Amino acid sequence: MKIHNNHILLLLTIGIVFCSILFTLSSKNRRQREYFDVINNMMAQSIDINVLNNCYMSSVSRQLLNEPVDFRFVVYIDSTECTQCRLNHLVDYLPFNSLLNTKSGQMLVVIEPKADDTSFVRSFIDDCDDFPCILDVERSFAKANTCLPSSKAFHNFFINKNNEVILVGDPTTNDAIDELFQKRIFGNN
Repeated sequence: MKIHNNHILLLLTIGIVFCSILFTLSSKNRRQREYFDVINNMMAQSIDINVLNNCYMSSVSRQLLNEPVDFRFVVYIDSTECTQCRLNHLVDYLPFNSLLNTKSGQMLVVIEPKADDTSFVRSFIDDCDDFPCILDVERSFAKANTCLPSSKAFHNFFINKNNEVILVGDPTTNDAIDELFQKRIFGNN
């Protein structure tokens, strides 16, 4: 009788573990489908960058923003993120920005900071000469581009010269996105 109970307990334990694995795989697949759905929705959209002309930017940023380019890598920093952390991370993009410039591309950084970070961001923007950097306290960019997901995972993306999203992700932190970027922009295999 004791052996029988141990077998039942073992079978129950195996069943619970198996169900847990299935649930985990199902949840992972569901999240992946949700991510693909968000990306596909973004890829079907055009991004309005003209609204940025009414935002605060340095004269250098204004000049850079108005230059014709074949594509832009947009970094959108919203008020839910640590503004200083994200701005400090922009240093990591400088080599990437230089690479973009070789193919008629540029970075575009749109910053929607928390209210108490506004003066810090203004100072940062005034000192930034490497790429257009825009302060958007009115949330003009987000309001005009309702396709932008709330998740910061989707706040880095490429747009072509028609301002259509062509790739979503950050090539400086994701090797798969970097590989796609290299193939799409540079034709590297």
